Amino acid sequence: MFATHALAGDETDSSGGVGVAVGKSALIGNLDVGDTFTTGLGGDYRATPYTATWTTKNTLEVESKRSLTWKMPGGALWALTSAKNSSNPAYPGETKAGSATGVTGNGQSDVAWGIRHGTRRQFVVQFDAVMPTDRVTLLFGPGATNGAVGIFVGNTLSVFLRTAGAKPQSVGLFRSDTKEEVDTGLTSTLDAKEQGRWHNFAAKVDLDKQTIQIFMDEVSLGTLDVGALAPGFSWDARAVG
Repeated sequence: MFATHALAGDETDSSGGVGVAVGKSALIGNLDVGDTFTTGLGGDYRATPYTATWTTKNTLEVESKRSLTWKMPGGALWALTSAKNSSNPAYPGETKAGSATGVTGNGQSDVAWGIRHGTRRQFVVQFDAVMPTDRVTLLFGPGATNGAVGIFVGNTLSVFLRTAGAKPQSVGLFRSDTKEEVDTGLTSTLDAKEQGRWHNFAAKVDLDKQTIQIFMDEVSLGTLDVGALAPGFSWDARAVG
C-alpha cells in the first residue's frame, strides 16, 4: 500500500547499503502512496540544513497517490534536513535506489513524518532507512487531524527494529497505554556492522487477524500475533509513521 523511497530504479546493494525502489517491491501489489521524501513534487535535493521554506504545501505534497484519504503533517510539525547533512548516523552514501536525494528528520521534533489513510484492513508499509545504533520505529496509530503521529499517542502500537543481539531485544512491540516494550521473539537479520547503512523495512498488516508480518530487505522475520503480545490493547492503524 505505501512505499516511501525512490520512485525510480530497482532493488540495489551498494557501498551505502540496500534499497528498494517504488514499483519494484516484491511485497506491494496495489500501490496507493509512493514518495521519495525529497523536498517538493518531482524531487528537489538541497545540500543545506532545514529551513522554514521547506515546509510549504508543495514541499510536503505526496508525489504519487491513488484515491485514498491521506494527510501529511503540517509544516510546523516537521524538522527536516538533507540526507547528506545527517550526522547520527552519518550519511552512508547512496543505494542507487534514490537515497542520494532524500531528506530526513533531524531529531528536533517529536514528529518526523506520518501518513493518515484509514482505507484498508490489510496493507503493506515499506520504506528505506539507515539503520541507527538505537532502532528503527514503525508505528500504527489514530493520527491527529493534522497527521501527527507518535509512540505515546493513545491507541498507538509501535514495532521497534534493531540489529541482532541488541538490547533489550532485536524486535520489540511497544504499546502506548502501558508504555512498555515486549520481546516479540523475532530476530533481526541485520548484525551490528549494518548500523549506519541503508536497509529496507516493511510490515504486512492484517487488522482482522490482528497480525503484523515483519520484513527486512524483503525477507520475512515472522508474524506478530498482536492479540497475544498485547492482550486487551485496542490499537488504531488509521495512520502509519
